[in-house]
Amino acid sequence: MSHRCRLCLVTILLLLMYLVGCARPANLVSITPAADSVVTVAPEFTLKFDTPMDLGSVRSSISLSPNAPLFDLQSSADGKTITLTFRASLEPETAYTLYLAETAKNQRGQSIRSSVSHRFRTAGARAPQVSFPRWSPNGQYLAWVEERGSRCELWVARSDGRERRQLAVDLVPRIRPEWHPASDRLVFAAYDIVGRTLYPAVYQVTLDRQVTRLALNEALTDISTLRFAYSPDGAWLAVENGMWAADAHSDLARELGIARADGTEWRDFGNLLVGWGTDSGQLIYLDMPGIGESHRFDYDVWRYLVSQDRTQLVPEPGKIRNFGRADRSPDGRFFIFYDWEAVEVEGPQGLTMARLPIDLWMMTTDGTEVERLTQHSGRNGDPDIGPDGRVVYISDRAGDWDLWLMDPDGSNQVMLAGWAGSAETSPDWSPDGTWIAFVSDATGQPDLWLIRADGTGARLFVLESTVR
Repeated sequence: MSHRCRLCLVTILLLLMYLVGCARPANLVSITPAADSVVTVAPEFTLKFDTPMDLGSVRSSISLSPNAPLFDLQSSADGKTITLTFRASLEPETAYTLYLAETAKNQRGQSIRSSVSHRFRTAGARAPQVSFPRWSPNGQYLAWVEERGSRCELWVARSDGRERRQLAVDLVPRIRPEWHPASDRLVFAAYDIVGRTLYPAVYQVTLDRQVTRLALNEALTDISTLRFAYSPDGAWLAVENGMWAADAHSDLARELGIARADGTEWRDFGNLLVGWGTDSGQLIYLDMPGIGESHRFDYDVWRYLVSQDRTQLVPEPGKIRNFGRADRSPDGRFFIFYDWEAVEVEGPQGLTMARLPIDLWMMTTDGTEVERLTQHSGRNGDPDIGPDGRVVYISDRAGDWDLWLMDPDGSNQVMLAGWAGSAETSPDWSPDGTWIAFVSDATGQPDLWLIRADGTGARLFVLESTVR
């Protein structure tokens, strides 16, 4: 065979190989998690192909049975890896099948070799009941409390769900931990064992799990219900201790004071904590002579001057009735707080008195101005102020407890999140204003959720790994 013939033959073979390669259909190499896996109710699937895929055709070729929420797709730079996430959670304890039809094409317009059916099952709702989500001031971490039966634990994870770790155990239920402004530690209440008796005590814990019992415990009287607030510069810790009530119709007897952040130099001076004022030099609080009566408790506004160790009455706003809890704006200009009323509710032991929120109010951080922001038939409470001044709060005006947003002057009140038959509570705004963490029982029990500040992207806070 002549050299020219051999050259022609090689050329023909190369052309045939090219044509065969062009005609070869796209192939789905793998899907993770693997088939028949048990996944969370907010899963993420990764589809790997042997050729760059056309994202639009893949999107139109994917379906889920039973029907699921809308989903999002993201493609890798080379187009061979596609990530699928859902915009809302799937149903717990449910068998699903993910379908990819033959209409999915690569970037050359060639269809995949065959359709794919990928079965999986969602897990049940997370076993522990979650409460008090709290973003760290630098936005890098999210802390929360988990209740497992009678056991109460403090947990933290990075903002993307990685490095979940348990920081403390034996917490006193229904007491909210608080971050230090440096984002390196939290203050919390846990049980201290004295002999065979459990007593509440105040502790600090660092992110590397170094736990310190604060010296102020020896100064507090009959520790029971605690509320904490670090000064903006982190030098001081304010503590409100609700000790006891004379009877079911009286307010709690409380002691309020401050200590150094390490628990030393305790000073007590008041009753109800509002929050730190315009700076770390003053604390706004409420005080009332006596114990009040008939669920109507009228407080005066006071100012504590740290450097002078003295108090001042703030007469301008008059009396504050049935104060609940306040949140301080990140810029230090104002507080948002709620008031409450006593209502008989059905409990495990029959009828009992509960304090349910009524309205939201604004108070300037010098304590001189107070203004009501909500005047609706529903109840409004649990305020948290975002970095732009907007307020996220809970309201039952639509039937269930839902998340609502409003401007700091009370205008533009709109529902942010709410699902029929579930309660959304305990909102906490991320420092950059992007996400709001909250608690919802949409899965059947209280769990930790995130939602964007524009109301999109509601999902369970998915935890990637646990640091032992």
